[in-house]
Amino acid sequence: MFKKDYSTITIGIPAYNEAANIEQLLTDVIQQDTGENKIENIIVYSDGSDDETVKLSRSFKSKIISVINSRDRKGKAVALNAIIKKSSSDILVLFDADVRLFDKQFVKKLIEPIVTNKAELTSAKVLEFAPKNILQRALKVSMDLKRNIFEDWNNGNNIYTCHGRARALSKRFYSQLYFPFSPSEDAYSYLRCKELKLKYSYVGTTAVYYYLPTTFADHLKQSLRFLEHTNRFNNYFPKVCVDAEYNLPLSLKIKYILKEVVIHPVDLILYVLIVMYIKIILLFSPAVDNQWEVASTSKGLSQ
Repeated sequence: MFKKDYSTITIGIPAYNEAANIEQLLTDVIQQDTGENKIENIIVYSDGSDDETVKLSRSFKSKIISVINSRDRKGKAVALNAIIKKSSSDILVLFDADVRLFDKQFVKKLIEPIVTNKAELTSAKVLEFAPKNILQRALKVSMDLKRNIFEDWNNGNNIYTCHGRARALSKRFYSQLYFPFSPSEDAYSYLRCKELKLKYSYVGTTAVYYYLPTTFADHLKQSLRFLEHTNRFNNYFPKVCVDAEYNLPLSLKIKYILKEVVIHPVDLILYVLIVMYIKIILLFSPAVDNQWEVASTSKGLSQ
């Protein structure tokens, strides 16, 4: 993408029953200071929502907001592909509908590597709201641990930091991107970027915020789709390439695990027990499809 005085931006938000947060997120987006760059479209794709997601999205009196109301739930991949098809901007920014932006220049920072021709795909730091119960404390410790490892490895430029909650894609890249399935679609976008020999850049100078699940049942729903992801990629990318992208250095794991053992031993042990239990459940669980169960307590409903 050649350098222009400004870049046009489309914001894409796939949503399924996101009435608890969609107004706040759209407000966050509308209030963004993008500098010389211009947000020309905000597309909300409602994937068969049966709450007030569509009504609340359409309540905004803004000419740049459009809502696609799919009557049937078809999965996140279908929603993302529809958003991509409708976009013609220089840059496409994708948000999950259950996040918040507290940095007024979040979008500007997220797209900076693309605007300056240093990358074709970017993703931002993802942070959790403060935990309120024992489960959330254990999950928060695990997320802090993993974030420290991921940000240290290759300066954060790796598959683990490419998160679906907030990404930016150049037109050069998204015009060659099609999501074949919903689970781990964020990692798929990273692998596709690498396959096309394009650059990915992690933007650690800004962050989106999201809610951790407050119940074990909801955490289980999320974990089942996260833990069985890599086998899906083998039909699209060489297994050796996928394995290499996920092969974290052992030294980094040991370094940060020991640190957390000293600081948060009880919470870390609880998390390890949770993971062991979930992996046992996974052995007897069917593969996650494109329409997985939603963890409602991670959408701010209980905060």
